[in-house]
Amino acid sequence: MSRLYGVIICGTALAIAAGLLEGVRRRSYWALAIPLLVGSLGVLSVAFWIGWALAMTRPQEATPQPDSARTPVGRRPRSAKQPSAS
Repeated sequence: MSRLYGVIICGTALAIAAGLLEGVRRRSYWALAIPLLVGSLGVLSVAFWIGWALAMTRPQEATPQPDSARTPVGRRPRSAKQPSAS
């Protein structure tokens, strides 16, 4: 299925490129203005979406770490039920 999508995308890109080149050959203002407008609006909408997501994200509150997270590396935390060595 992904190959079919790839062929469709390639065909669409070639058709748009052919239309753009034909418009340039005819010296049409719209052949350059419309793709530039669509591309610019696409980039600006992505930028707006990123900005909106950043602005609407709630800040995370600091959560206290449990005692086991503060133990030094390589040492096991002490527990009340450890067997004695004697």
